[in-house]
Amino acid sequence: MADLPGRPAFEAQVNSDFVVVAGHDKRLPMRLVGVEDGYSTPENEQFALHFHAPEEMPQQQGTYHVEHEALGPMDVFLVPIAREGDSLVLEAVFNRFVDTEKE
Repeated sequence: MADLPGRPAFEAQVNSDFVVVAGHDKRLPMRLVGVEDGYSTPENEQFALHFHAPEEMPQQQGTYHVEHEALGPMDVFLVPIAREGDSLVLEAVFNRFVDTEKE
Protein backbone atom coordinates (compact mmCIF):
# COMPACT_ATOMS: atom_id res chain seq x y z
CA MET A 1 0.00 0.00 0.00
CA ALA A 2 1.24 3.48 -0.83
CA ASP A 3 2.29 5.99 1.80
CA LEU A 4 -0.51 7.80 3.55
CA PRO A 5 -1.37 11.27 2.24
CA GLY A 6 0.03 14.28 4.06
CA ARG A 7 -1.79 17.08 5.83
CA PRO A 8 -2.37 19.23 2.70
CA ALA A 9 -4.02 16.32 0.88
CA PHE A 10 -6.39 15.70 3.80
CA GLU A 11 -7.14 19.42 4.21
CA ALA A 12 -8.29 19.52 0.60
CA GLN A 13 -10.84 16.81 1.44
CA VAL A 14 -12.49 18.39 4.52
CA ASN A 15 -16.27 17.89 4.31
CA SER A 16 -15.89 14.98 1.91
CA ASP A 17 -16.98 11.40 2.51
CA PHE A 18 -14.77 8.42 3.25
CA VAL A 19 -15.88 4.79 3.49
CA VAL A 20 -14.83 2.52 6.35
CA VAL A 21 -14.73 -1.19 5.68
CA ALA A 22 -15.93 -2.55 9.02
CA GLY A 23 -16.26 -6.23 8.33
CA HIS A 24 -16.62 -8.50 5.33
CA ASP A 25 -19.79 -6.89 3.97
CA LYS A 26 -20.10 -3.75 6.08
CA ARG A 27 -19.18 -0.43 4.47
CA LEU A 28 -19.94 2.67 6.52
CA PRO A 29 -19.69 6.31 5.44
CA MET A 30 -17.83 8.85 7.51
CA ARG A 31 -17.20 12.52 6.83
CA LEU A 32 -13.90 14.30 7.40
CA VAL A 33 -14.92 17.37 9.41
CA GLY A 34 -11.57 18.83 10.38
CA VAL A 35 -7.79 18.72 10.37
CA GLU A 36 -6.03 19.90 13.52
CA ASP A 37 -2.40 20.96 13.82
CA GLY A 38 0.02 19.13 16.05
CA TYR A 39 3.58 20.05 16.93
CA SER A 40 5.42 19.85 13.62
CA THR A 41 9.03 20.54 12.75
CA PRO A 42 10.78 20.64 9.37
CA GLU A 43 11.59 16.93 9.84
CA ASN A 44 8.36 15.78 11.52
CA GLU A 45 4.70 16.29 10.59
CA GLN A 46 1.99 16.01 13.27
CA PHE A 47 -1.74 16.49 12.74
CA ALA A 48 -5.07 14.93 13.64
CA LEU A 49 -8.13 14.19 11.51
CA HIS A 50 -11.65 14.31 12.91
CA PHE A 51 -14.45 12.32 11.32
CA HIS A 52 -18.18 12.00 11.95
CA ALA A 53 -19.39 8.42 11.56
CA PRO A 54 -22.81 6.80 12.02
CA GLU A 55 -23.69 5.15 15.31
CA GLU A 56 -23.32 1.73 13.63
CA MET A 57 -19.58 2.29 13.42
CA PRO A 58 -17.71 -0.12 15.72
CA GLN A 59 -16.79 1.75 18.87
CA GLN A 60 -13.46 0.03 19.38
CA GLN A 61 -10.27 1.84 18.55
CA GLY A 62 -8.23 0.06 15.94
CA THR A 63 -6.87 0.02 12.44
CA TYR A 64 -9.59 0.21 9.78
CA HIS A 65 -9.43 0.01 6.02
CA VAL A 66 -10.62 3.38 4.69
CA GLU A 67 -11.35 4.39 1.11
CA HIS A 68 -11.70 7.81 -0.47
CA GLU A 69 -12.51 8.71 -4.05
CA ALA A 70 -9.58 11.12 -4.46
CA LEU A 71 -7.08 9.78 -1.90
CA GLY A 72 -7.55 6.07 -2.55
CA PRO A 73 -7.42 3.18 -0.06
CA MET A 74 -5.51 3.36 3.21
CA ASP A 75 -5.34 1.74 6.62
CA VAL A 76 -5.91 4.24 9.43
CA PHE A 77 -5.90 3.86 13.22
CA LEU A 78 -9.20 5.39 14.41
CA VAL A 79 -10.13 6.23 18.00
CA PRO A 80 -13.68 7.14 19.07
CA ILE A 81 -13.39 10.34 21.12
CA ALA A 82 -16.93 11.75 21.48
CA ARG A 83 -20.53 11.77 20.33
CA GLU A 84 -22.13 14.72 18.58
CA GLY A 85 -25.84 14.25 18.02
CA ASP A 86 -26.32 11.04 16.05
CA SER A 87 -22.64 10.88 15.07
CA LEU A 88 -19.67 9.13 16.59
CA VAL A 89 -16.59 11.37 16.44
CA LEU A 90 -13.43 9.52 15.44
CA GLU A 91 -9.86 10.79 15.54
CA ALA A 92 -6.80 9.69 13.58
CA VAL A 93 -3.48 11.12 14.75
CA PHE A 94 -0.54 11.29 12.36
CA ASN A 95 3.06 11.67 13.50
CA ARG A 96 5.57 10.97 10.77
CA PHE A 97 8.90 11.93 9.37
CA VAL A 98 8.93 14.30 6.40
CA ASP A 99 10.98 13.25 3.39
CA THR A 100 13.11 16.39 3.08
CA GLU A 101 14.83 15.05 -0.06
CA LYS A 102 11.59 15.45 -2.08
CA GLU A 103 11.50 19.19 -1.47
